[in-house]
Amino acid sequence: MRLSRQLPGLFILSCALLSAFMSGCSDASREDVAGVQASSGGSAGIAVTSLVLEDLTRSIVADSVEVVNVVPASKPSRLWKPTSKDVKQLQGAQRILIQGAGYEPWRDRITVPQSRLIDTSSGYYDQLIRIPDAVTHQHGPDGRHSHPGTVWATWLDPELLGSQLQRITTACSELVPDHRDDYEQRTARLSAEIENLERQIASITSLSEQISGEGVELEVLSDTSAPLYLARRIGWKLSWLHWPEPGELLSDSDREELKEILNERAKKSEANGAPALFLLRSDRSPDDAVFAESLGLKVVRIDLCEKMSDTAAPVIKRLEKNLQEIEKALVSSEPKIR
Repeated sequence: MRLSRQLPGLFILSCALLSAFMSGCSDASREDVAGVQASSGGSAGIAVTSLVLEDLTRSIVADSVEVVNVVPASKPSRLWKPTSKDVKQLQGAQRILIQGAGYEPWRDRITVPQSRLIDTSSGYYDQLIRIPDAVTHQHGPDGRHSHPGTVWATWLDPELLGSQLQRITTACSELVPDHRDDYEQRTARLSAEIENLERQIASITSLSEQISGEGVELEVLSDTSAPLYLARRIGWKLSWLHWPEPGELLSDSDREELKEILNERAKKSEANGAPALFLLRSDRSPDDAVFAESLGLKVVRIDLCEKMSDTAAPVIKRLEKNLQEIEKALVSSEPKIR
């Protein structure tokens, strides 16, 4: 009988302990959902697909969430083909941030949870630059081909970069709402740096208009379509070539294409002997720059921020340097134009 009188007390105590245990498990579960710690299997809180996304996301979340760039450092996402292991890593992430704008052509060939997938270009679809009709040409071992599709380097335009930053912050805040205030403070600091890029753009635009006001047509060319967003923001009309990826040798047809453009330009009276700017990818061979300079072009190296720099500088600082180099080239060209 004494035993039977003790059972209710034991039952109540057991229920209390069980409730506390379940509450602790619930808290741990919420931490796991937040993705604060990646598992040994390679899953992550946030998976990203570009260096730009990795840099911005890490700057926002600091050490509150693990961020993993699933794309190897040796190759940009637009040229990458995910393995089954890579797909599994993407599927295990709590959030998957992609660049969008055609930068992930493999996207439609794999299956990932759509509820966790965030296209960070979704805020400016109407501003994407599309190339519906590309010129067929040949370079490298792949034979004749063309480059239709969407221009991918949206981050070269500070306005689009700012929009992307806000999209990243929203995704991170939804994942870890307890850190929302911290994320927004860091985002505000990054936004201020992007505003400095805007001021640099305004200065370059003003200088370009000043040069054009002298009755000179400022011509700008590039080895790739990637700077089209930047050129549009400045107010330039950019002529671009289909040069091969860095590391591949220029073919005779690549060289002749540039020569033909310059020959046509020389026939125009409005050129007035003004030097044309040639925006050349910074990761190209020095020989490519020498070739362009031998044709009278003023070469400006442009960092597309697809790979880690030697100095490990943040992306915004690298974009700032791009604009500094452009402005320097315009300033040094101005006396020749006058």
